[in-house]
Amino acid sequence: MEVDFLIIGQGLAGTTLAFELLDKGKKVMVMADSKQPCASKVAAGLYNPITGNRLVKTWKADSLFEIVEPYYQSLESMLDAKFVHPIGIYRPFTSIDEQNDWMAKSADPQFSAYVAKVTSHPHDSHLFHDPYGGVHLRKAGFIDTTIFLEASKKYLEAKGCFTEEMFHEDNLSIANTSISYKGLKANNLVLAQGVGAQHGNLFSWLPLHELKGEILEVSTSLGSNTIFNRGCFMLPAGNERWRVGSTYNWRQPDYLPTEQGKKEILEKLNYLYKGSVEITNHMVGIRPSTKDRRPFLGKHPAHENIHIFNGLGTKGVSLSPFFAREMADYLVGQKPLSKEVSIERYFSLYFERNVG
Repeated sequence: MEVDFLIIGQGLAGTTLAFELLDKGKKVMVMADSKQPCASKVAAGLYNPITGNRLVKTWKADSLFEIVEPYYQSLESMLDAKFVHPIGIYRPFTSIDEQNDWMAKSADPQFSAYVAKVTSHPHDSHLFHDPYGGVHLRKAGFIDTTIFLEASKKYLEAKGCFTEEMFHEDNLSIANTSISYKGLKANNLVLAQGVGAQHGNLFSWLPLHELKGEILEVSTSLGSNTIFNRGCFMLPAGNERWRVGSTYNWRQPDYLPTEQGKKEILEKLNYLYKGSVEITNHMVGIRPSTKDRRPFLGKHPAHENIHIFNGLGTKGVSLSPFFAREMADYLVGQKPLSKEVSIERYFSLYFERNVG
């Protein structure tokens, strides 16, 4: 069998890139082992234009959030599945000064597109610690990544574009204009397997870090269809279930839930929510994070037909649509990559390691 692109990994990066290349008429094969851990499958799936303790616009917000909801909604139709939940986010204020600041920002064209309303009174003083009110954000919500990825796999399988297999770099044969892998020939290889990139030789020189994140699923009587986010997030999962998180652990990159992680989440939750909760599940994912918090896109410095699409980190849902399009345009020769995401910014690390 021969294809234009063999994509390794069926998380958010590999899946969205596959759809972009198929849309350009390319022959694609996605290879992944569904039994292996995948950060995208346990992610909360938040997309949020205003982030951080200081409530600032996320990087490239205007470009990213113009397409996030329309992109995934178009895929809902194609995949015949429901996974987009544009329900908005409520961010409580911590002070009068913050309240006043956002009253002004709500009239600023730089922010007004993302502000549904600003309130100076509590959302629900019986259930939340928000005496100063908060900002209600639009162009925000969550993607049910489990449903999205399962529906995408089913679609790719039906088109003969998915193979269930663990990728082993030792089985890869690289020629000048193509690669072959156990009988499959491809003009190009794209590695989009998240933290798995660290365990091969091709891109292990890139400063990709394993960032462990823990999330709790809890049961509580709170009846709301809004995401609450301050210090931690509360995301409605239906039937009085909520996802709460998350943690950021650089020192213990394993898939084991920890008491420390649970304690940290519950302590943060207590600053936001006054109600009682019962823990029903404790989940762990390892996110592929980069040194400069920018994705890794580009071509291997020594192999014309080997590429990487990785490092989407904690914002994979919002970054994937925009950068999958940029990567696909680059791969078919339509546009160059922007310098801030091109792996050329780290080529010196490759040559330091391999040329001497």
